[in-house]
Amino acid sequence: MLIISDASSLILLQKIGLLARLAKKFSFVITPHVYKEAVENGKDKNAPDAYAIDAKVEEGSIRVLQTKNIRTVEDIMRKFGTERGESETIALYLDRKEGIVAVDDHKAMVVCNFYDVPFTTSLVMVVKAKKAGLITLQEAKKMISDLGIFGRYKDDLIKEAVGIVEGAEND
Repeated sequence: MLIISDASSLILLQKIGLLARLAKKFSFVITPHVYKEAVENGKDKNAPDAYAIDAKVEEGSIRVLQTKNIRTVEDIMRKFGTERGESETIALYLDRKEGIVAVDDHKAMVVCNFYDVPFTTSLVMVVKAKKAGLITLQEAKKMISDLGIFGRYKDDLIKEAVGIVEGAEND
């Protein structure tokens, strides 16, 4: 499966320790602007996650691809008020018509719904990784907790996700 990620999802997945595991199982693609946001801007701030993401790009587990239609990017930005990275990510999906978009930005989720673009969030990826046996219950609970800190998820969503992974453990 192909995952086309925006910068916030990529950074969150790296911060919580899930990106490396997912990158072994799935193909990750980002746009040049997402690379700039996640890696170049992160390195300017000396953020460890930026260096880790760059290493994954260098080794080829994350590919950088440009969207073909800049007009679509600009239309999305203008119509929905999304940032360039999220807009490029969605436009790249629209170019390819394959995979799933990883976004953690509410405006980007609205755009995905508008264009019938399948999307997921970092929180959902943790839950699915646990259900698929890629991570343990303890790892999932820690990652969910970390997303509550780094991802600015609402407390009720964090509690719901913990309940789901705990429930999956008892199935």
